[in-house]
Amino acid sequence: MVAVAVWFLGAVIAHDLVLFPLYALADRSTQRALRTDASPGSEQRPLVPPLNYLRVPALAVGLLFLLFFPGIIGQGADTYLDATGQTQDPFLQRWLLLSATIFAFSAIVYAARLLTATRSHSSSSNVAATTTSGAEQPTKPD
Repeated sequence: MVAVAVWFLGAVIAHDLVLFPLYALADRSTQRALRTDASPGSEQRPLVPPLNYLRVPALAVGLLFLLFFPGIIGQGADTYLDATGQTQDPFLQRWLLLSATIFAFSAIVYAARLLTATRSHSSSSNVAATTTSGAEQPTKPD
């Protein structure tokens, strides 16, 4: 019971004092890198903000890393070998492949969303341009 309490306390301290500042810094850096302001005073925004298309896969990959970590470092290799007859060698490759797949899927979804937003934005711009240019002009009396 004491070992579990010590582990829990260590996890809380490690998260709050080490991990949280690191991923908060990474998030702020990503926000700054993705900002598309042409000038400091302009409020130009992309049609589809890409930040969540990076956050969600990064979270998924981080959680998968926590699941794969014992296998990646070979913890319990003898027990795993006895139970399955296999080694833990492919764990790192599988995690990397799964991570690449998750980010690729997110990129495909982002590209599709951006294409849809671009098409709807251009069609609404065309409709607005047609209605303003096609409006009847008042005629001057002769």
